[in-house]
Amino acid sequence: MKKIVYILTSALLLNVVSSCSSILDTAPNNTVTSGTMWTTENLVDQGVIGVYYSLQRPVRSDGLIGSGGVIGYYGFEALGMTGQGEYNLGNLFSSAVNPSNAHFMHYWKWCYDGVHRANDAILNIPKAPINQTKKNRLVAECKVLRAFFYMRLNELFGSNGQGVPIYTEPVDPQDGNKGQSSEAEVWALIIQDLTDAINEPSLPNNQIRGEGRASKGAAYALRGKAHLMTKEYQKATADFAKVGEAGYKLFPN
Repeated sequence: MKKIVYILTSALLLNVVSSCSSILDTAPNNTVTSGTMWTTENLVDQGVIGVYYSLQRPVRSDGLIGSGGVIGYYGFEALGMTGQGEYNLGNLFSSAVNPSNAHFMHYWKWCYDGVHRANDAILNIPKAPINQTKKNRLVAECKVLRAFFYMRLNELFGSNGQGVPIYTEPVDPQDGNKGQSSEAEVWALIIQDLTDAINEPSLPNNQIRGEGRASKGAAYALRGKAHLMTKEYQKATADFAKVGEAGYKLFPN
């Protein structure tokens, strides 16, 4: 009798272990995983939109962008020396501010979120099952976006020759501990990304009546600014002229 009970118990345990194993091994079938993200044209489109999505909420605010003093890409103007009287906000340029300030922490996270999304797209789009022309255009768009985020990081956190950590490929969060690169290295990456985008034939000159995506005109504008920051003034002038040639112009007033 004991032998029969033992055999039945053993069989039951083996069945439970087998069932648990099959449950644990089941891949999620209702969500996109890192292994399937770039495997169809529809998922590639969603992935690139995810890079653009990182442009939202550049400044820490309790409200929507545009609803108060802490707004958009100009939020630091409101928080700076010229914005105190009008907005009565904490001055980010006072001696009381330190690196753990919530606004700086938010900005750092915001920019690197965009960088890492762009890195993922730039690495994986070339492997996707879509036509080559579209691949090239999407990679160019993501390089413009990556350059934008690194430009904002270098402008705010670069100082005395020291820039920010450079990542050009996806990394696990625990590996995001690189030391600072030089400011010059960061500017070089920014200019190279924008040059790659400008040289891509499939990237349109402008998006004036388009979808609001990156264009050659936007890339020229950003590269011109990067040349200003690196004191390459003639190159900056040439790039800003190209912005006009791409179809953009200043408002008349």
